[in-house]
Amino acid sequence: MEVIDFRTLVQKGIVRNYSVLRVNASGYPFVTILNKANRASNLYFSKNSSQNVLDTFGEESDITEFLKTAQVVKTANADGDVRYKLSSSGDYKSSSSLADAFGVQLEQTDFDVNEFAKQFETQTISA
Repeated sequence: MEVIDFRTLVQKGIVRNYSVLRVNASGYPFVTILNKANRASNLYFSKNSSQNVLDTFGEESDITEFLKTAQVVKTANADGDVRYKLSSSGDYKSSSSLADAFGVQLEQTDFDVNEFAKQFETQTISA
């Protein structure tokens, strides 16, 4: 499973900004993320994290505290299409949390940040 901390995507400059918590018409929570070129992509929460984030934060809430320890997981839907989901680390600490706690630097993961960066839509958001 390919996993990376959301924080690492920010550190690498892949994610430049993000929205407040949003909920689509079907009730699924997501955030819109922007890259350096103001190109947007919606990042939805995993099934397990969706209810937790909805119970903890209301729609239009700033979810920075959640994102500090959130991870982005590469998944595939039933048709085999690649999707990226936001997930909380649950009962375990994220690698960013461990790095902070023990004063170490993060190792490179198997998560392909270049592939993730391609997920941004072609529509530019005016800043």
